[in-house]
Amino acid sequence: MPLYTVRDTKTKKESEVNCSYDELQTKVKAGEWVHIPGGGKIIYDRDHLYSKVSTDFRSRLKQIHKAAGKNSQVKF
Repeated sequence: MPLYTVRDTKTKKESEVNCSYDELQTKVKAGEWVHIPGGGKIIYDRDHLYSKVSTDFRSRLKQIHKAAGKNSQVKF
């Protein structure tokens, strides 16, 4: 999701917001924000989701895989 630099029209405070382009345009048209043009930044997560789950969840996936049989498509 892109990161945009905006200025709040009430507080005059600049900040970076992580939102879709449509959300940005809605806030700008409503007069809440002023978009400050600049190079776009893309935020992404390099880690795989599996590395962020608990060991209990991984153990449960292994149990499901084992119970499903040899044609199981469960990845753990």
